[in-house]
Amino acid sequence: MVFLTPSKRHALLGFSRTASEDQRHTSQGLHVDQIGLRGSRPPSKTTNDRRSYMNIFFVDSDPKVAARSLGDKHVGKMLVESAQMLFTAVRSHGFDGGGYKSAYEHHPMTKWVAKSYLHAEWLLDHAIELAKEFEYRYEHEHKTKDMLPTLSMAIHRHMPEAKWRNPPRCMPDLYKIEYDAWKGDVPCHVQSYRDFYIAEKRMCHTYTHRSKPVWLSEVVNYA
Repeated sequence: MVFLTPSKRHALLGFSRTASEDQRHTSQGLHVDQIGLRGSRPPSKTTNDRRSYMNIFFVDSDPKVAARSLGDKHVGKMLVESAQMLFTAVRSHGFDGGGYKSAYEHHPMTKWVAKSYLHAEWLLDHAIELAKEFEYRYEHEHKTKDMLPTLSMAIHRHMPEAKWRNPPRCMPDLYKIEYDAWKGDVPCHVQSYRDFYIAEKRMCHTYTHRSKPVWLSEVVNYA
């Protein structure tokens, strides 16, 4: 794994990536960087392609703030993916009700969600806020909103009690800041996701009825 010094990391954020470079780095570093959350077998190319479009953007420790910090295109998309991961997680612990079909069972983030009630609770709060944010920006409800009460019940009944662990960073290695070296005001995984969102998700930096988060301008400060 390659870690960047702060100066190199900030220089990276000021560099405009081309489409070909984005494609080349898409499948890099998508494995979890925490012990005990690795998949049981190497993913196929097809699985890797799916993983490149699957994530939880931990751009803030507060799940509500994180939801409001996402661009327009991600609000609905991440609401669906959050619900899919939550349904997958609760089914792995005995839930047999309706909702989205299970998906991404071997994805590091889904495995992280399924590890603990606290993890699932964070994602549920995030999903609830995403549903509110979708309605605020698009002025109509998302169909996933109706599934959230079922998820809330299932999480409280089925998810195991376990201590909180910071989430895996599902992103190219070059955005992963070294834990021991990080001295910033936000957790290391949050800063890593902010850097990733700034550099890799530029086409999604549109916000309707909402101001862009302050940290999104960091790319300008270090260009």
